Amino acid sequence: MEKEINARIIDTFLGIEHGCLTFQLFIGVENAEQAYGGYNISGYSGGPVIKKILETLEVEKWESLIGTYIRLIRLEDGKIKSIKHITKNKEIDLPIFIQGIKS
Repeated sequence: MEKEINARIIDTFLGIEHGCLTFQLFIGVENAEQAYGGYNISGYSGGPVIKKILETLEVEKWESLIGTYIRLIRLEDGKIKSIKHITKNKEIDLPIFIQGIKS
């Protein structure tokens, strides 16, 4: 069963790890911190992924994500399934979005 929770992006990372371009959103939720991301976005998928995150959360630049309130969809096992705009019907499910780009 999925659970929708209010949360806030408290930090971000956009850079290179293990030779791959990647990112993380560090999300403050229920008195804890949880990361979302970690996908290899090198090559053709990087631009569309970053753009989709910014468009979904309605921010102009990556640095503006910090402090942004969001809604997250959490699975029963505690993993984040997707993130949503805090008040609008805008959502990104990263594995599905990235798979759509690669296929």
